[in-house]
Formats: sequence, C-alpha cells, structure tokens
Amino acid sequence: MDQSVVSQYLRDFQERSLPELTDRELEVADTDKILTIYGSRRSGKTFYLFQIMKELMENGVDKNRILYLNFEDTKLSDLDYKDIEEILKLHWEIYPDTSDGEMHIFLDEIQTVENWEKAVRTLHDRGFENIYVTGSSATLLSKEIATELRGRTLSYLMLSYSFREFLKQKGFPVENYPQLSSREEARIKNLLEEYLEWGGFPEVVKEENENVKTQILQEYRQLTLYKDLVERHNVKNEKVLDTLFKHLYSSFSAPFSPHNFYNTLKSQGIKVGKETVYNYTHYMEETVGVFMLDRWHPSAKTREMSQKKAYLPDTGFGNLYTAFSDKKSQLLENMVFMHLKRRQNTYPGEEIYCWKNDTQEELDFLLKQKDEVKSLIQVSHSMENDQIRERELRALKKANKSLECSDLRIITWDTEQELQANGETVQVTPVWKWMMENNL
Repeated sequence: MDQSVVSQYLRDFQERSLPELTDRELEVADTDKILTIYGSRRSGKTFYLFQIMKELMENGVDKNRILYLNFEDTKLSDLDYKDIEEILKLHWEIYPDTSDGEMHIFLDEIQTVENWEKAVRTLHDRGFENIYVTGSSATLLSKEIATELRGRTLSYLMLSYSFREFLKQKGFPVENYPQLSSREEARIKNLLEEYLEWGGFPEVVKEENENVKTQILQEYRQLTLYKDLVERHNVKNEKVLDTLFKHLYSSFSAPFSPHNFYNTLKSQGIKVGKETVYNYTHYMEETVGVFMLDRWHPSAKTREMSQKKAYLPDTGFGNLYTAFSDKKSQLLENMVFMHLKRRQNTYPGEEIYCWKNDTQEELDFLLKQKDEVKSLIQVSHSMENDQIRERELRALKKANKSLECSDLRIITWDTEQELQANGETVQVTPVWKWMMENNL
C-alpha cells in the first residue's frame, strides 16, 4: 500500500462536498449488523451511501468520523484485504481526534478486493458497528456472507429508480398525491410512458437525448457482460453468452428454459455443452443481469425444477433489441415485477411466484408470506373488451379456487374499477396509482 497515495485519497474525500442527489426510498435497519447493499451496476448504490452520510452529518456526526473507500478508484485499486485495517489506522493518524469514539465505515464495490470478507469480519468483531458494504454481484456477496459473515449482516437489493423516485428526479411533487390536479394527473401519466420505455437508471433518467439514453444502456449491458461475467467467471464461449443475453433481453416477462435454449443453439449448429448454458444463466442471475421467477407449487423440489419466467433488472434494457411499441405489455409486467422486488427490502419474508395450472391458465404474480397467500396479481395493459376481461378473470378465479386469497387484483395501464369473481371483489387498478400507493 502506498501510504502517500492513500493519504491523499482520504484528504480529498474530506475536503470535497458530497454530491447533490435524489433521495432513495430504501430504508435500512438501525442495527449494529453490517449493512450490505447489492445490485446491478449503475443502479445508485454509491449515491445511496452518500445519502446515508448526509443524514449522519445532519444528525451531528463529524465528517472526519466517516471513512469512505471506493475500491474502483484507481488510488485504491491494488489494495489487499489486510490494507483495509491499515487505512483505518492511517485515517486516525491524519485525524487523531477520531481515534476515540464512533467511526462510520463505508466500503464501496468491495467485491474487487479478494478475501474482503475477512477484513470486514475482523472490523466488526473488534466492535465497529457502523459498517456499510456495497457490491455489484449479488451472489459474490451472498456467497461470502454465507461463510465468513453469517449472522453478522443484513442485505438489501438496490435496483434503479422506483416510479416515485423517478418522479422526484423529474421534479414532480409526489407529496401532492393523491390530491392531484387534472394537470398533475396528465403529467404523471405522460411520465409513466417515459419510465416504462427508458427505465429508471439515474444517468438515463437525467439524460434528455434518446440516442444517448440508448448508448448508455448499451454500455451498461456491455459492462455487465464483460466485467461481471466474462472476466469474473472466466467465460470461454463469449458468443454463446452474448446470444443468451440478447435472447433474454428480447424475450422477457416470459418463460425461459436453459434446456430449450440449448436445443435452439444446437439446431443452429452452435457447439456448446448443456451444462455451459445452465452455468451462464446462473451467472446472469448472480450479477443481477436477469431475474428468474419460480412457478408456485407446494413442493419446493417441484418449484426448483419447474420452468422459470425471466425478468429484466430495468425496463430500459427491453428496448435494446425490440421496438417499444411491440413490447408494452411485457414491459408493464416487468415494471410490476421490479416494484414487487423492491418491496422485499421492506417485507423480507414476502415471496414472489408465478402460477400456472394443468390447463395452462396463467397468473402473473402470487405473493406469499410464510404459509399465507397474501395477494394474487394479474397484469393486463388493456381491459377494453369482454374477451380480455374474461381471460384475466378466469385465471384469477382458477388460482383463487385452490389458493383461497382475499386480495385479488388486476393491474392495468389506466383502467380503474371493481369486478366480481366467485363472490370475491377484484380490484382493477392503474399501475401508476398502484406504484404510488404501494410504498417500498
């Protein structure tokens, strides 16, 4: 470790102001456990750490009691895990008044440091109770947590902006909801269309030029492909991985089978092992490049073996390979799924499944808490005619017959009404109202 370089890094952080930011709605527990924030690249993890720092400083914590290490900074890029404790000692040398009392330690993109979990565990075991860790790879973090940090940490998934956060960034007065003027309601619906098409990555939301938005999303996709997958997992068959990426990012909100995908590659004359396809799919899940949703069944083994449904980590990715106008229904379903994933930070015991019966009738989402089915949700862009209405209701009726749930809901683009299904009330709710009212 070059002490002069690291000393400069520490002083630079103390001297510069924290950036302006849109407050995220994620709330982490007030606990002495290590807090881990994981998620896809560019979702806002670093700025969320800055948000926590600002709140600490507003509550009277001196900034020099905050140690922030960004391991993707070139000045820290070659550190060993043993250096983390040495940097803390160096901080105390520069700011001797902080050697006694609380320290707030923020370790950003720590997965770049090999054996990082050993350093974090050592700090925590020595009494440092305010430790925040971020990383881009969900499984890298959870794998280490399962060994070195078991029982010492709480983990939170950071996705791109929620709809409410998106509205805040756009300057919309979310505090006015539900008492909106006609003009505000019209604007919120217009912004919903933009959110559906371009997603909620902070950098994309701020950008006005659509060509630049597309370029940013393409670069995120490439960064995930090569940095998180090819390099980290030493992927040999980049062509197959790239083909898998394109398939999932053009056929989302739909069932996906690695076995069927393997057969498709085989029919095209592409040589690859079946195990490789399964591994690559798993790698994409690890890096939050895609989510795979289990089909509900009382048997855990059957759930694990059943065909999954694939969802994107941001709806903006859905427009890289297909026209927006051709994918609105799939994007709407994906947007609802992402909102449900964010809710799991607040309700960590809430499980999300899809549902299908033997006659192939499908329900988009089933929410379960312990042994209780809490909600059955169908997503339909339109409820304009009797045929669509009957189709959506039929799946809800069949699912509810076996699952016995009192909260039945159809989420639509802009339809609001109450329907009856076998004596139960079905709430038909516009997606923008549902996302505004379902706090994270």
